[in-house]
Amino acid sequence: MTEIRLPFVSPEVEGGRFLRWLIKEGERVEIDQDIAELELDSDRFILPSPLDGVAGTFCVLKDDWVSVGDVLALFEEE
Repeated sequence: MTEIRLPFVSPEVEGGRFLRWLIKEGERVEIDQDIAELELDSDRFILPSPLDGVAGTFCVLKDDWVSVGDVLALFEEE
């Protein structure tokens, strides 16, 4: 399993509110496919998948606060 983490976006952004998953657990995803939506510093941020694989376990839910580096999900890499 590969940990999908909230990446560094800019020096001013330390984290934000998780809004929703754009995929389902068990769904196959491709690299750069949009997988999640967050609100970072009052802006919407769409998180792309960093890999080809299968979405495993989601570690965050709607309205959770997440910080840069936090694990958002576990994916099975292909």
